[in-house]
Amino acid sequence: MPDELVRIHRAGDGTLMFGTGPGRGAWVCSTRCFDRALRRSVLARALRTEIAADEAARLRATIDERIEHVKDGGGDQEDQGL
Repeated sequence: MPDELVRIHRAGDGTLMFGTGPGRGAWVCSTRCFDRALRRSVLARALRTEIAADEAARLRATIDERIEHVKDGGGDQEDQGL
């Protein structure tokens, strides 16, 4: 995957997290892509879970930060739960 993509995955306990790891996952490229995926319910289908408004807000707030970290050479570090 290109470096600009950030993976969101649903762990076995239902927690939505960033990074690599087991569980249903989806890749997003920006908050714009994320918002579009939410509106179209693509993200919820990919993760096979409903995404509450507060979870969506936490994800959105973190996506650009994670993308910038990867672009700056930080790579994809360990999972970060929300």
